[in-house]
Amino acid sequence: MLVPGAVIALITFVLLVYSLVDIIMSAEDTPHGVPKLMWLVMVLILPLAGSIVWLVVSRRARAATRSSSPGRGQARPSTPDPVSDAEYRRRIRERAEEQRRRAQEKREPEEPGPEI
Repeated sequence: MLVPGAVIALITFVLLVYSLVDIIMSAEDTPHGVPKLMWLVMVLILPLAGSIVWLVVSRRARAATRSSSPGRGQARPSTPDPVSDAEYRRRIRERAEEQRRRAQEKREPEEPGPEI
């Protein structure tokens, strides 16, 4: 059976590893206004507190960026260009006509030519 201290140490270690990987994989050079190196030092020196601070700050920033941009399930506003839309529909109609013509040619038996 695990001792309560071992459980806390395991949780701290998992948080430490997750935070370090998350900091390293963050796209910005200065995530949340602090250089990556400073975040790494803070998490390494104060593993539990640094990891918790990183998780709170990074999640708030991600939630703020998610709420400001359309995500899954939300319609993105679109303003189709009437000229390109009409051109697209014209090409689709031409393609459909061509496909119908080819299908009709395949269905009609070829007329035999004169026998010699």
